Amino acid sequence: EDLVLLSRGVQTEFLSSLDGLESSGTRFVVIADEGGLRESVLAEKLLPELYYRFQVLEVSLPCLRERGEDIPALVSYFIGERDSGGRKEISDELVAILQGYDWPGNLRELRNVVNYLLVAGAGHQMLTSAHLPPSFLEGASRTAQAGDFLDRHLAEWIDKAFEGGESSLSYRDLHDELEGRLLSILLERYDNKPSRLAEALSMNRVTLRKKLKSHEERNAT
Repeated sequence: EDLVLLSRGVQTEFLSSLDGLESSGTRFVVIADEGGLRESVLAEKLLPELYYRFQVLEVSLPCLRERGEDIPALVSYFIGERDSGGRKEISDELVAILQGYDWPGNLRELRNVVNYLLVAGAGHQMLTSAHLPPSFLEGASRTAQAGDFLDRHLAEWIDKAFEGGESSLSYRDLHDELEGRLLSILLERYDNKPSRLAEALSMNRVTLRKKLKSHEERNAT
């Protein structure tokens, strides 16, 4: 169970049990948290004592939607957990669909989808999109439609930006303008509280505040 979801009392009990684990010879304890352990401490979701106990080696791993190139290997790994004979294959079409999905449930959702594929595709050596859960296909379709909508309006925005002449624009100008508008919309969604926005985006608070300050200064000039 996710440590940050446990009550502070249960976390205290878990902290006490660590001494027993160490005395029994256990040398490593691995925990994972979507937002980062330090952020959980700042949000008062994780006891500082636990954070300092575990802060031996902290590895930041991007969420699954940012690691589309890893999906084929992860799918093969999850298939191998259930199909040790290694007989199952996945079609290129299925890989493309999985890589185009935004995976709000991260690895846990991918594992569940793979388990469904194996059940639905029992008796088939090649797993295809026909074996995907109907609910997943609906979600992927909505994601694709949202992407088309964004592409269309982004193209219109770029056309207007270039109306003044291409020579006066740079990629950095476009990037800063787009990022500033995006952060402004997101910040409003989270009641203009950078800490809440940083937590929602799994983003370092200091980095977010620097970006916000930079865009405020840019707009002021």
